[in-house]
Amino acid sequence: MRKSFVLFLVLSVIYITASDSYSEPFAYITNSMASTVSVIDTATNIVTATIPVGLYPWGVAVNPSGTKVYVANNYGNNVSVIDTATNSVAATIPVGNGPMGVAVNPSGTSVYVANYNSNTVSVIDTATISVAATINVGDVPIGVAVNPSGTKVYVANGNSDTVSVIDTATNSVTATINVGYRPMGVAVNPSGTRVYVANQNSDTVSVIDTATNSVTATINVGDVPYGVAINPSGTSVYVTNNNGVTVSVIDTATNSVTATIPVGLEPGGVAVNPSGTSVYVANYKSNTVSVIETATNNVTATIPVGNGPAAFGNFIGVEPTTTTTTTIKECTYGSCETTPDCTAALGPGWICRNGCCENVVCPASLALEGDKAQLDAIRHFRDDVLSQTTEGQEIIKLYYQWSPVIVQAMEDDEQFKEDVKEMIDGVFELIDSK
Repeated sequence: MRKSFVLFLVLSVIYITASDSYSEPFAYITNSMASTVSVIDTATNIVTATIPVGLYPWGVAVNPSGTKVYVANNYGNNVSVIDTATNSVAATIPVGNGPMGVAVNPSGTSVYVANYNSNTVSVIDTATISVAATINVGDVPIGVAVNPSGTKVYVANGNSDTVSVIDTATNSVTATINVGYRPMGVAVNPSGTRVYVANQNSDTVSVIDTATNSVTATINVGDVPYGVAINPSGTSVYVTNNNGVTVSVIDTATNSVTATIPVGLEPGGVAVNPSGTSVYVANYKSNTVSVIETATNNVTATIPVGNGPAAFGNFIGVEPTTTTTTTIKECTYGSCETTPDCTAALGPGWICRNGCCENVVCPASLALEGDKAQLDAIRHFRDDVLSQTTEGQEIIKLYYQWSPVIVQAMEDDEQFKEDVKEMIDGVFELIDSK
């Protein structure tokens, strides 16, 4: 039995060592006054590269595979395409006048650019690296977002006080929705059922029901809201308040602000990392990026970047080597209605939680004696690294298969518990060295 647990740890170590995908994603911050993009390694919160782009870069979006970054150069009337493997501009695409917001569809085949001074949206075909269509929208389009299925694009029209809804199959506007005054940032929740729009001159966020294309709620936030981002689970919305020097946190279940977080001067662009553990905020007048820990709603790091960071859009990508989006939270071990469903199928120690079977017998938790920081690191590695590949999922299953037996042995043999603790410490040392 001891050998089986040792095997699990060895397999984990081999996986960590061999996996190219074990690292946090990068954040790409457009520095408008410097005409550059700062590349932040979110594992260390250090700028690892600075990339020259076009004039006054504003909007930014990373494609779903993490291989390309699209930067809207507001004064250059073009879009820079960054190759993330080399951190260099691979192409420059002419678009409309004054491009601001930019978004990529889920398949990575189309990029949508809101042209502030043209009242249009340029549709870029990523295969040909050229504009395939130009769509007329409202007056002064600013923010743009694509729904998870890639069928709809939502464009915030700053002077029209509306949101245009574009059908991507026909590249035509199928609805126009009245929102608050001067809409800016826009974001779609992970299920595609709600759109959140920051209304700069109303100090509100409009919540749009995508089934009816109507506003179902209006939420008061801080002074001059600008950027909007939603966490991966769709439970929290983060809104930068440009004049308020804060970020409002909205609980989507109640449509109410549950926290207000002080950040840098003139916060604008905002994005949530793929694991939902951190929020990154570009502070235009501070030339910094604030990093918010979502568990505590506190700023845990402040990163110096270039002059006039805007980062308007989804500026945090995923690792290019990630091959699947399956995670342990998506019922890796099967769906359920009651706990007996799980114990019958998987054995002791399994419960039904949120419709998924979940194991509550954890050798790591026992060995680490409830150390929250270390347990969070283990869970982060499990959910964001191991569960992202078929091999990793097999390792997780092996771990939980043996967990009840291992825990019993640890309770019976204190020395064995210490041996397990030492082996886990060794895994931490290897993780930290990555």
